[in-house]
Amino acid sequence: MMTPNRQRTALLAGVVVAVACQACQGPPAGPVTGSDPGAMPRNPRQKFDDMKEQRFREAVTGLEFQPRRVIVTVPLPQQDPGAASALVADGGELLRTNRRTGALAAYSRAVRTDPRLATAWHGLGEALVTKGKTAEALAAYLTAAEVDPESVDARFGAAMASARLGRLDDAIVQMQLALELDARHAAAHERLAIWHYYLDDIEMSWQHVQAARDLGREPPGQFLARLVAKTPTRRPAEQ
Repeated sequence: MMTPNRQRTALLAGVVVAVACQACQGPPAGPVTGSDPGAMPRNPRQKFDDMKEQRFREAVTGLEFQPRRVIVTVPLPQQDPGAASALVADGGELLRTNRRTGALAAYSRAVRTDPRLATAWHGLGEALVTKGKTAEALAAYLTAAEVDPESVDARFGAAMASARLGRLDDAIVQMQLALELDARHAAAHERLAIWHYYLDDIEMSWQHVQAARDLGREPPGQFLARLVAKTPTRRPAEQ
């Protein structure tokens, strides 16, 4: 059994060790704030991404993106009949000169000014693609097709956006609808040839290859080489 003096000595030693350990560990953890001089600097990439997302949200103010359509939540007054068309023209010029956020804002204002203008919805889809907003672009293209069921560009855009999202079955449906509107759309035949190849429908792929060729469009050579390699027997078109 320890004597009273030894107990006091052991207790004091324990206190000294505990204080020393706390000093080694540094100050207690707490929330990192901008006023904390010891706080870690914010990831510059995250700050840049946040800024881009904020600019995107500002450009599409007044629009609500749903899976298959875009809703105008804050319409703009149309002061003259050509206002929306003028905004579409502005958007096209901005997109041509790679001012993508400005183009997006122009097309957004166009659809808010006149939601019945299919070219404005299609332009919005094009601008969204350049911003990497593929799901939102698909909704814009489908809205354009809803506004104008005869729009080949809307169906083609919807097909391409669906393919970028990995939805090849949906992409084929939309591209077939484009061909129903324009059977001589060579680019549509080319894309269908490629998509059917990826779905292992080799016969259908060759049919669209031939249709594209008949319209003067030769599919990419690398794709054709893969298609030939995957074809069980050589076809007259390959010889």
